[in-house]
Amino acid sequence: MKVQGQIACLIWPSADQKKITGDNDAELIVHSPQPLKIRDTVYSFLMLNADKDSILALTHNLKFLALDPQNAPFLMEIGIEGSEGRAAVFRVGEPVVLAVTLSNNSDRTLHVPFSDPISDYRFKVSSEGVDRMPVTGKYQQLDREHKVAPPVAEPVTINPHSVYQTKIEISSLYQLPWPGNFTIQGQIKLPVELGPGLVNSNTLRVTVVAAQGK
Repeated sequence: MKVQGQIACLIWPSADQKKITGDNDAELIVHSPQPLKIRDTVYSFLMLNADKDSILALTHNLKFLALDPQNAPFLMEIGIEGSEGRAAVFRVGEPVVLAVTLSNNSDRTLHVPFSDPISDYRFKVSSEGVDRMPVTGKYQQLDREHKVAPPVAEPVTINPHSVYQTKIEISSLYQLPWPGNFTIQGQIKLPVELGPGLVNSNTLRVTVVAAQGK
């Protein structure tokens, strides 16, 4: 079998195991995407032991997290357009445009749904107040129950070791109606070729100041 694209083996308990060992355990062995060194020992496999009623659920939800994010098979990076090396400062009501880069660091061709900010990707925007209050997104306020669903767009195709770049006006999805400091982080579903899961982007910080004359 394969788990998260890695060669794996599931060892199921025999009918008489409970009589012999007093339990009913199964074992999952998965080849690690990269060797892991703990103290002086290098491990190339993950071995997971659990009872047979739980191990399949654990297998379906198992995720390998890259030790070095730059070596992850798929990355989402965001930046503020036009702010190269400068502080990102905007007046209330000014458009805030993100430069989004999706990187395919794997050896496979990936197909990434990237048209719907509800089902395909989203951004988390928070005010850096005492309670880090989340900002309500405009798209979260839409009532879709009585509207015709938009046609599904073709997923973005990203060749091995290539990138896809686009721009998104974050101020069209979120209102930043008051002065202050805000953080922005993106999240996107993993491409189907890499299995289920979510990828978080880096976090940006922007400052919003009062409009002139206010």
